[in-house]
Amino acid sequence: MKKHLLIGILFLFNTTIGAQSDADSIRETIENYMAVAKAKDYVKTMDYLYPKLFDLVPRSVLEESLKNQAQDTTIQIEFENNTIEKISKVLLLKGIKYALVDYSFLMKMTIKGKDEEGLKMMQILFEGSYGKKNVSLDTENSTFSIQVNRATYLINNPEYEGWKLLERKEGLLSLLEKILPKKVLKKLK
Repeated sequence: MKKHLLIGILFLFNTTIGAQSDADSIRETIENYMAVAKAKDYVKTMDYLYPKLFDLVPRSVLEESLKNQAQDTTIQIEFENNTIEKISKVLLLKGIKYALVDYSFLMKMTIKGKDEEGLKMMQILFEGSYGKKNVSLDTENSTFSIQVNRATYLINNPEYEGWKLLERKEGLLSLLEKILPKKVLKKLK
């Protein structure tokens, strides 16, 4: 009886340690990703994306898009207050681990060359995307402060090193359905 109890305790201990290390590893991955994004190393952010995405959208296309965005001097973007809100339980499916992470950050966007009317129009668009209570505009400095709340899937596939990200966004649902199993999309909401 004592032997079975000891085996049960050891199993529970190992399971808890595994779950803890997954949560720690996920947290570290998200924090590193946020640091790279904050440093505006947009090409390096690509290293954090789930490589199967590049089967549908070539990495070179995404890199070119990010490069063009970075070269646009009319818009300056800063990220602040990166916070991990919640990490789901890890779902193991066919040897691949999946999790969903809710996180938030403050995005400050300064737009040069827009008059007050143009800024007000942009404010309406941002409020539609991020919610009215999450967007404020400093017209004097042409700066938007946007509280962004996001969710991202993290995938730990043995084919690749470490956890990789796929943003959960309604506009990306058709891509996500091609990359992630239906069970993952259903269970991790």
